Amino acid sequence: MSEAKKHEAKPEPKEPVDDLVVTRHTLRTTGGEISYTARTGRIVLREEEIDKKQVFKGWKARAELSVTAYTLDTDDEKADVTARPITFVFNGGPG
Repeated sequence: MSEAKKHEAKPEPKEPVDDLVVTRHTLRTTGGEISYTARTGRIVLREEEIDKKQVFKGWKARAELSVTAYTLDTDDEKADVTARPITFVFNGGPG
């Protein structure tokens, strides 16, 4: 390999961005139709960057989280959203 190629600056990696896909669906059952929205993709978790003088310098990507969510679509203003089930699933990483 030539000396020039050894010392070429590598381009900085691109900053990751949130990348969500949203789709709407209808499920037909014997009890009627259920309309829902599906969301899936990546959310970037960021941390504040602060200099030595405690001045905010921006946000730095620290991790990426894969998410999937299904939510019931309803136009009924009287629907009790507190009665809907909710599930959280966490998976540990290395270490």
